[in-house]
Amino acid sequence: MSLPIRLPASPEPAAAPARAAGPPPAGRPEPASPRRPGGPVLIVEDDQAQRDILEHVLRSEGFSLRVAADGADAIRTAIRERPSLITLDLAMPGVDGFAVYRALRENSATRDVPVIVLSAAELTKGERERLSGVRGILQKGVIAREELLTLIREILGV
Repeated sequence: MSLPIRLPASPEPAAAPARAAGPPPAGRPEPASPRRPGGPVLIVEDDQAQRDILEHVLRSEGFSLRVAADGADAIRTAIRERPSLITLDLAMPGVDGFAVYRALRENSATRDVPVIVLSAAELTKGERERLSGVRGILQKGVIAREELLTLIREILGV
């Protein structure tokens, strides 16, 4: 049985700098060791509620996390942190997810980092072509926790 991850389909913009995901709530121990090779998983999401959900799901599975709340921070953080995987929102103010993906592919430090796109809307054929090379496209609002985790584990080989 899979539990749905309820990510609102229409996020409200929020601005916050990239940051390391904070420690778990008091009384809840930090996972013993991350279950992923290489660097952290980078969550790129401008909506705070959606970031919180993704952080909770991935942290509960032992992943080390970094978070970027906008496209410009995402690019800087990806270059600096060398993540093992990126979850990428497309609809963000300023530098959108399409521009982030293009910038990551053009940079030698990030071109091989696997990307999973999380989108609130169905993508057109043209939009899918612009995202050629992403490892997965999941739709917000209908994504199941296990679907996301299975895809991440498959990509990272854990």
